[in-house]
Amino acid sequence: MQETPQYFYEEDEIDLYELWLTIKKRRTLIFSILVIFLLFTIIYCFIATPIYRSEFVIQSNIISSFQIKKYIDNLSYLLKERRYHELKSKLNISNIGNIKKISASIPRYQKNLIIVTMELKEPNVVKEIEKSILNYINNRSEVKEQIKLKREELKKIIVNLQEQIQNLEKLRTYIYQNKKFLSNLDNIQLDPLEINLAIKNFKNELAQRETQLALLKGATLAVEAIVPQKPAKPKKNLIIAVTTITAFFFGIFLAFFLEWLEQARKRYQEK
Repeated sequence: MQETPQYFYEEDEIDLYELWLTIKKRRTLIFSILVIFLLFTIIYCFIATPIYRSEFVIQSNIISSFQIKKYIDNLSYLLKERRYHELKSKLNISNIGNIKKISASIPRYQKNLIIVTMELKEPNVVKEIEKSILNYINNRSEVKEQIKLKREELKKIIVNLQEQIQNLEKLRTYIYQNKKFLSNLDNIQLDPLEINLAIKNFKNELAQRETQLALLKGATLAVEAIVPQKPAKPKKNLIIAVTTITAFFFGIFLAFFLEWLEQARKRYQEK
């Protein structure tokens, strides 16, 4: 009678109990790694320089937002390249080392606005740097030239409006003085009420143009920067949480690796 051959299979299933025994056996190692990681992380959080973040918004009806962003990006480039002497001369700030980062962004649906973000070592210099950046933009030769051209354009418009108002007022006076004579002419139809309305409209536009001229500037603050009370970096809670999770999994990995190494050494010695 022919015997049926028997086949033996190794179990490939993961034995959770063996894994637990390995973790329990190496728990001192896992705990030690966790403590060491946390210790270094806590030390870093206490000795790391706190960084404060603040934002302000610039608007301009003369300079394009892309042009303003280009100026801010130039400052950011000098800061990244550590060309502090040039940056100091442009911003006219004594302690340039307080600035860690300057960046600019254009809101999606507000193309005439620029959001400027600053990261600083000291929160009390926020207003000083905000003013320095604004002055730097307005003192650019291109900006001054655009302001000059806009001012000349507004002055011409104002003079033209004044002349039209004077002409209409003279016409209105003439109509009132010669009302009987003009009423006998069928081909001339002049209504004083319409002239008064036209004069009123021109005066309103004149007032708007004079206001634009008085307030004409290259770049102005739409939203001022707020002096931060708490640092934005380092984010201590987040760093500690990430370190704890990372250290725990690294400790488990190292425990399994050492256990595998020990079992492999035993199998090699038994041969």
